Amino acid sequence: MSEALIMSYKLIAIQLGDLLKWDITVNEINRVAQAIFNFKVSQIG
Repeated sequence: MSEALIMSYKLIAIQLGDLLKWDITVNEINRVAQAIFNFKVSQIG
């Protein structure tokens, strides 16, 4: 997978997380993300 495509997925994930963070739990976000995206979760920072 190209670096640009990976960065696009990360940007989408960050934007979705920001939109949803006050309405649903982190566990719900993680479950949905695992169903949609085909890469492992990593911690940044």
